[in-house]
Amino acid sequence: MFNGLDVTPKEGFLVTMWNMDMPVPTQQMQPKLMVMSADTGDKILLRGIQLQAMGVVAYDNKDYGITLHLKNRDVVKCVLHMYDRGVDIEYDEFTR
Repeated sequence: MFNGLDVTPKEGFLVTMWNMDMPVPTQQMQPKLMVMSADTGDKILLRGIQLQAMGVVAYDNKDYGITLHLKNRDVVKCVLHMYDRGVDIEYDEFTR
């Protein structure tokens, strides 16, 4: 994708949230690059990253994080962390 550019980090996830309860699914959060910082079995913590290309900051998303609360490895609650604002938003009504 970057055709040989020295990009760090090398791995991660592009994370977004959708509201599927609407007649037309609505994107609730713009995609954010994140890396997994913890997996305890019942929680997965993803943390936003700063993407550097050739030593230059190309994207900075360190102010965001997401905690996925799991039951039998299914998501039962999701918490969006906005670290720079000291705000956590909980999403806890998941249906299949």
